[in-house]
Amino acid sequence: MEDQYIYEPLKGYKLRYKDLHAQYTSEYFDELSKVANVDEVANKKLVTEIEKNNKTLDSLNKQIKRFRIFAGLGIFISVLGILAFGLTYYTGAEIMSETLIKVLRIIGIPIAILGLLLSIFMRIKRKTLQPKYDELLKVNKGKIGEAWKQLEPLHVLFRRGLNIALFEKTLPIIDLDDYYDSRRLDYMIRNFGYEPNKSENTSALYVLSGQIEGNPFFFCRDLTMKMGTKTYSNSITITWTEQITVNGKTQTVVRSQVLTASVTKPCPYYNKDTYLVYANEAAPHLSFKRYDSDAEKMSEKQIDRYVDRKVKKLKRKARKKGSTFTVMGDAEFDVLWGATDRDHEVEFRLLFTPLAKKQLLDLMKDKEIAYGDNFNFFKKKMINTVYPEHLQNLDFSGDPINYKHYSYEKTKEGFMAYNAEYFKKMYFAFAPVLSIPLYQHQQPREFIYKTEYESNLSFYEHESMVNALNDPLLNHPLSNTPNILKTKMLRKGVNEDIVQVTSSGFQTFERVEHVRKMGGDGRMHTIAVYWTEYEPVSKVCQVDLKIAKETNTGKKETAGDKLKNWILDIKSGITTENIKNRLKGFEARIKEIAEYQDN
Repeated sequence: MEDQYIYEPLKGYKLRYKDLHAQYTSEYFDELSKVANVDEVANKKLVTEIEKNNKTLDSLNKQIKRFRIFAGLGIFISVLGILAFGLTYYTGAEIMSETLIKVLRIIGIPIAILGLLLSIFMRIKRKTLQPKYDELLKVNKGKIGEAWKQLEPLHVLFRRGLNIALFEKTLPIIDLDDYYDSRRLDYMIRNFGYEPNKSENTSALYVLSGQIEGNPFFFCRDLTMKMGTKTYSNSITITWTEQITVNGKTQTVVRSQVLTASVTKPCPYYNKDTYLVYANEAAPHLSFKRYDSDAEKMSEKQIDRYVDRKVKKLKRKARKKGSTFTVMGDAEFDVLWGATDRDHEVEFRLLFTPLAKKQLLDLMKDKEIAYGDNFNFFKKKMINTVYPEHLQNLDFSGDPINYKHYSYEKTKEGFMAYNAEYFKKMYFAFAPVLSIPLYQHQQPREFIYKTEYESNLSFYEHESMVNALNDPLLNHPLSNTPNILKTKMLRKGVNEDIVQVTSSGFQTFERVEHVRKMGGDGRMHTIAVYWTEYEPVSKVCQVDLKIAKETNTGKKETAGDKLKNWILDIKSGITTENIKNRLKGFEARIKEIAEYQDN
């Protein structure tokens, strides 16, 4: 439908989609509350009592701490008094005046007694309050438990995937998949030239695929291991004596020096990276890389100065002999967007129309609505990869633990807040792509799927699923580091993929290396430098992934239908507690095949 298109992503979020999503989220929460038959009034009354008790407990706790401090102070004063009195009878007291001795003997014992009395009084006060505190704490824990029970019928209705369904309902132009299956990946590879990352040192922690008007995309969060080096250091201090002559006299002086030794050893480094891969046939020969400009951190005057300075370099680049780069005439866009390594000027101009440039500039310079220019954008022919910084810490899981609370009001606040953040971060991850109108209107050519695929799911989904299991059985028992899980298809069943999972990590050993260094004393010294050795270890398991397919007519549900059907399932008594990975209700059986350590 025409009104599905998002022509101005920044303005669209502010004026329409933010509030629309909040409306859908609130309505769905209220619908769940009706099904759960939650007594909001009773819960509010109980929570008010709990909060009142919490304030009293906080006050009592502060008083108890204060009494404990004063009791300790009393003991300290008492000890000072005893020391003052006793000091007058010790050897060396003769250096004190008689007046001072008399004063210390007169006040020493009274001070000690007063300090002791203060300590005793404070202890009595604390012991008087402690039972009150303990009793009220016990009562409040009981009330909190009761409040949790009041909301238990609501809590069991929450399920992973609500965040995704609500996002999709708000933006129907973005069609999300239940699974990243083999057909979708094959489509991206054969029709758009996508080259999957099958590195043995990279594993997909999470994947979510879909399409925009037939153009496929997927989000992925990778865990990547790279071998590097780490420098370990240690220091010792040496001292020696030297004879020096000062004013004709020989003196002995003590010298000192800090000797530092270092060793550099191999060390694995792990990094998580989240990105969007979007395939589109528009500008099929164009490739470029652009990096964020941090325009949102600059004022308009700073941007103007920055553009004036940079555009001169671009013009010099364009004048170079053999250069295919030409300045577009829109200096601000040329500088802030960059992409100076583009290799097809005609297609670049076709893609970045005046409307596209305006929308991207608005997005990059925004300081209030979204995240500004915090994304890198790489285009390689028909594959576009966006790396939004704000997506790196997004919790994709949709786990209800993010918003469950014993207070009905706080549960709803948490539900609304979690879904609002999810929607905003996902929306603005798409925003650079949606800002280019041609990317929404370009329909892909007809694609002929294979009649048979070796697996139901893509390898991205396999890795995502086994990582989501988070089962220690998958990893080598001696591994002390994060583990890279790689999958290999063994055989395909009906709604089932049987895969081999290889988990690779490192066992660590604490080592010491003795380094010899010359000191300022003319001697060699040994410095012990402690370092960690990383020995590769791996384990192979078999995992049977049985996919819970929807038993319906085969027609894909809309997000709205999905939300309605979940409510109907709940009303009919179908539980959702066994759903483990967003919309992916799968059963996983792990079977150990082999265990070995690489040397």
